[in-house]
Order: sequence, then structure tokens, then C-alpha cells
Amino acid sequence: PTTPPSMTLAPATSGEAGYREKPMEAETAMEQVNSFKVEGNAKLTSGDLMAAVESYSCGIALCQKLKISGKSLGQLYVNRAQARARLEQHELALQDAEAGLLEDTENGRGFWRAASSAMSLERYDHCAALCMRGIKVLGDSAALEGMLEEARSRMDPTETSTATEFEKSVEEATSVNAVAEELSQRAVSLLQSYQREANKEDLQRAVKLFQATLQEDPQNEEALIGLGDILDAGMGDIPKNQDAAKKLWLQAVDHGSQRAQVKLCLQGLDLFAQAARKAVTAPRSDSAAS
Repeated sequence: PTTPPSMTLAPATSGEAGYREKPMEAETAMEQVNSFKVEGNAKLTSGDLMAAVESYSCGIALCQKLKISGKSLGQLYVNRAQARARLEQHELALQDAEAGLLEDTENGRGFWRAASSAMSLERYDHCAALCMRGIKVLGDSAALEGMLEEARSRMDPTETSTATEFEKSVEEATSVNAVAEELSQRAVSLLQSYQREANKEDLQRAVKLFQATLQEDPQNEEALIGLGDILDAGMGDIPKNQDAAKKLWLQAVDHGSQRAQVKLCLQGLDLFAQAARKAVTAPRSDSAAS
């Protein structure tokens, strides 16, 4: 399958705070990022939750500005998720915890924080899926196993037709397709939010979720089409790359996607129209002698 093209992601522009000067002397970029985390941790411990969120947000903004990713960025997201959860901002906490897991897929606290937030939002099926994913990645985890049982007990059995299907729905949360489907749906939602509000952080998360989806399931239609749309339009600060978009859509067509076929047709018409306009506006050489 075609490997998703690499992209340069735009720094986030929303949140409680953007980048500001480091809170203490720091010699390197990583020291400066870590100083925001240390400052946030101190505020969190003291109970100054809004200030903690601000510090973590500054660290996240700095990471994005300097294109720092991985565990350092993941820890900042998960720590901010903890502060937001204590502020009872559970939807934002869930988003942060899942963003942290995209940066560090083995962050045990990230799985716990995401599942806890889903539980607080009464999204018991989502909570169960996160617990199962965490157990699959981390191995035995008494905390996640206990939360999984609690989520199971709170899920409405009427949502499935039989008790067997009820159990099966939880077990299937660890399958490749189920994980990919969950990731792709969240990515689609974020992309739609970006198209409404032009929030670059939503676009950044959507791209990472689409890419994570294709790592789980290279044939996922939503991810292939979504990344293709982003590249075809050159959304945000992501360079326009219609050839890369075409490759993604062709891969989806190979697996029977009619939506991708329509995208290819529309792109072909657009390219034809561009070529026609260039031909019309191109200067003509006058070969006739005067």
C-alpha cells in the first residue's frame, strides 16, 4: 500500500495560552520545553489548575513552533489532560489525552486519563475500547482492567441484541479495524471542525489521526480520502500536493471506494480547467512579418 506522505504541520493557534518566554533560564529548546512542564507540575500540585493548564499550553505551543514531537509533547498533553479533568473539562481532557497517545503510544497514564475522561462523559463503549487498547499495548494493568469492568457494567445491554453480542462488542474494540475506525471517525470530526472554524490545531490532530489510522489499517477509506482532501486543497500550512492526493485516492479506489473515484474525476476536471486557462492566457508569438 502507498505510504502516507510526510507533512509539515502548522503550530496550534488556539488554547488558553500561546508561546511565551521561558519561565526560567534554559540553554536548549528541550530544557525550555521541560521548564514549562516543571512549572505546570508545580502549579498542578499546588492546586492552581488554570495556571497549570496555561503552563502546559505554552509548552505544547513551543513544541509545535520548534517541531518537537514524541514523548516530550505527549507528556505535556497528558499532564494538561489531568489538569483539565480536575477542572471537570472532561471533553477537553479526553482530546488532550488522546493527542498525547498519538505522540507516545505506550504512555500508560495517557490510556488511563483518556479512559477516565470517557467514563466521566458516560461514553462507556469508548472507555472500554481505550482500556482494551491500553491493555493490549501495556500488558497486564490492574487499573485499566478494573475500569474496563466498570465500563462494561455501566454499558446499556439494550444497545446490543444479545448478551453474547454485548461481550463481543467490547472484545472487538482491540481488533485492527475497530481501532482504525475509531481513529478515523475522530479525525473526520476534527477535519470538519477545521473546515468550519479554521483552527489549525484541529487540522494537526486530524492529520495525525489519519496517519495513525493508516498504520492500523492501510485500506481505511476515511483516512485515504481525508488525507487526500487535505493534500489536494493544501489546507492550513500543509503544502498542496495533488499528485500525493491522487495516489491516496487511487489506493482507495483499488479497494472499491466510489467516493474516491468521484474525487479523482473532480480532480481531473480541475486540472483540465487549469491547463485550459493557462493555454488561453499564454502569450502568443507573432510569426507574421511586418
